[in-house]
Amino acid sequence: MEEPHLTQKEIDTGIGNQNGAGEGLFGRVAKHPFVAGGAILVGAGLAYAAIKTIQSAADEVARGTHIETSITINKSPGELYSFWRDFRNLPLFMKNPESVTESDDAHSHWVVKGIGNSRIEWDAEVYNEIENELIAWRSLEAADVVNAGSVRFEKAPGGRGTYLRVTVNYNPPAGKIGATVAQLFGSEPAQIIKEDLRRLKQMLETGEIATVDGQSSGRAADDRSGGPRIEIPDRQGEAKAAGSHTA
Repeated sequence: MEEPHLTQKEIDTGIGNQNGAGEGLFGRVAKHPFVAGGAILVGAGLAYAAIKTIQSAADEVARGTHIETSITINKSPGELYSFWRDFRNLPLFMKNPESVTESDDAHSHWVVKGIGNSRIEWDAEVYNEIENELIAWRSLEAADVVNAGSVRFEKAPGGRGTYLRVTVNYNPPAGKIGATVAQLFGSEPAQIIKEDLRRLKQMLETGEIATVDGQSSGRAADDRSGGPRIEIPDRQGEAKAAGSHTA
């Protein structure tokens, strides 16, 4: 039987062995009174419904869908890391997010516009980070979509810029939110992420911001520090500079 996908923390840090008796998520789940006696669901149901029920006993994790994709961008790892680390930049090239608001250096609030006037929202935290190399995040409690992911910035061979690798795990939710997520991502969610990365490559290599329906567009401007800088008119009409992040 195929093992379920690991948490993003396990992927990036190698901890959380689930093979030992009583260890890991499934060991804790099996002992919980709400799911003891064979009431544990399997597959996607375990990933969303059962874990949602026993959140007091085990941290909710993203296992249902696992996506990995990559692209080479002709910018240095430091430039790409700085641009990505300012999460306000992400809706510029990502199709689905409407806004990403940072509450502090590690926490952010995500809003995705759904079908009609609906919104899909979650809070996220950066739990693992290596400057110019890695950013790993996960959603927090009460997220509409349980998700986790990481982006790695690796110097490409032959001076060809940076090999950017994105890993995303998420649990397809049920009900109306699930239907909205299915419509947003379609049958090939990996293709959506690939298209997002192609827009990022175009934007940073040519200075053009690919226009996404319902989002702003603009041109890249040179920052005095030498890094990429994007002038972004926000939805209230105020100009804000993005692309540099102070740790």
